[in-house]
Amino acid sequence: MFARLHISRYSLPLTASWPGAGQAHHRIDGWLLTLTAPDGTRGRGDCFPLPACGTENRSLASATLAGLPTAFPTPEKVDDLLDRLHRTPAVRCALDTALLDLQCRLEGRPLRQRLHPAAANSVAVNALGGPACDARMPDPAWPVVKLKLGHRAWRRELDCLEKLVTERPGIRLRLDINGAWNQAQARAALKTLEKFPVDLVEEPLAKPGLATLTRLQAHTSLTLAMDESLHRLGVNRVLARPPVRALVVKPLAVGGLRRAFALCRRAIRAGLRVIITTAGESAVGVVATAQLAAAVEALAPGETHGLATSSWVARDLADPPPIIGDRMVLSHQPGIGVSP
Repeated sequence: MFARLHISRYSLPLTASWPGAGQAHHRIDGWLLTLTAPDGTRGRGDCFPLPACGTENRSLASATLAGLPTAFPTPEKVDDLLDRLHRTPAVRCALDTALLDLQCRLEGRPLRQRLHPAAANSVAVNALGGPACDARMPDPAWPVVKLKLGHRAWRRELDCLEKLVTERPGIRLRLDINGAWNQAQARAALKTLEKFPVDLVEEPLAKPGLATLTRLQAHTSLTLAMDESLHRLGVNRVLARPPVRALVVKPLAVGGLRRAFALCRRAIRAGLRVIITTAGESAVGVVATAQLAAAVEALAPGETHGLATSSWVARDLADPPPIIGDRMVLSHQPGIGVSP
């Protein structure tokens, strides 16, 4: 017998309402998947379904988890099952992570080195400030801060950005619009934002299409980024003729660490910037996603990733990786490097 599977639910309180797309929430609810080998070694994965990010809903995730086998005779049987989990990327991500975590613990190496042997031991991360006008601003040492727009009237948000840039010289802004603008609003807003220190603008359009995004990117000197729309418009179509300059990749939406790493490799070859981000999941999911970012760092050094979300969780399953300055430092322990 290779491993037995155990599934447990978790519900963790947040320190503030999560500033994502769709309905705001005050807790994160998911499942922890644990694969246990005969010698007691355990591999873990976080199943955190979040439809606003492109995953299945909780009902489908719950039903799928209930139908999973409780034992696997070989690792290949886990991979066979992963191949059938097309409609449930969050479940697939959790099981893929648990398998990799277990295998790497048995092998005695960090998971990131299985994805890429030259994976980094730390990655630069941006801070998550929340909505622009209600921002929880981090220590000034953070050079890159992600803010959400589309929560207030545009003129009000613009005033908030001007105030922030004045108070924080040297700051770089990542602005997530969460599809709040139509074409005309986006063109006008981006023209105004060109005078600000903006690193990228994520998901600007309410109804994105390949042609509309291509035209909008040509209209502005700012870097536009796709996140949820990548999966709606189709990965192959997007990578064949990228309409924007950057992709935001969440392994829970892609269906696992290995799939996400393969997507990142293709995107980088297509000339795109790739930013790995979490979606507010538990520390187990954050650490696993950080392992992916460290492997991607070997392909495209110098990027800043969106992994510093654990400060929004009031009580977590484990300790997230420490952040020194603006760098998340990963453990040298085997697997994902953390145990609940």
